[in-house]
Amino acid sequence: MKQKVILWLTTILALGTVSAMVIHKETIIKDGTLMLLQLAPVDPRSIIQGDYMTLRYTLANQVRSAVKQNEKNGIAVVSLTPAGVAKFIRIHEESKPLEPNEHLLKFRKRSFQVRFAAEAWFFQEGHAADFSKTRYGELRVSDTGEAVLTGMRDKQFKSLRHVFKKPASASQ
Repeated sequence: MKQKVILWLTTILALGTVSAMVIHKETIIKDGTLMLLQLAPVDPRSIIQGDYMTLRYTLANQVRSAVKQNEKNGIAVVSLTPAGVAKFIRIHEESKPLEPNEHLLKFRKRSFQVRFAAEAWFFQEGHAADFSKTRYGELRVSDTGEAVLTGMRDKQFKSLRHVFKKPASASQ
């Protein structure tokens, strides 16, 4: 009997944790600030994983050069252009308040790479040519700097969501 209670409590705890994480991400997607990060070019193909893009953001190089060597995680301060493209300003210091049009963006530093949000964008097989036009990662970012990757944009800042609506055979 005691084992069943422990099993049920563990299951409820696990499901509750996952549900809370999903609700948190959905809240960021719904209420977060739209932010575009310029992408560095990458090869969108993996034999094992299928079609995808490894995401490398040009902003990461600026952040990496400003971060102390032993720092692992942090928050960057960025401003947004009228089109929504994030421009690096400085590393956030709690003692310095944000100016108008400044936003927080959390990052993780691993080895020599700075990462924001997701590091890969997976798409339906046969759509690599469509996504080769990608120039910006579309993120939704909370007031605390937590980011969720929500889409891709081309050089004119147009969403590439339309790619999902056409059949894969149309792009070949």
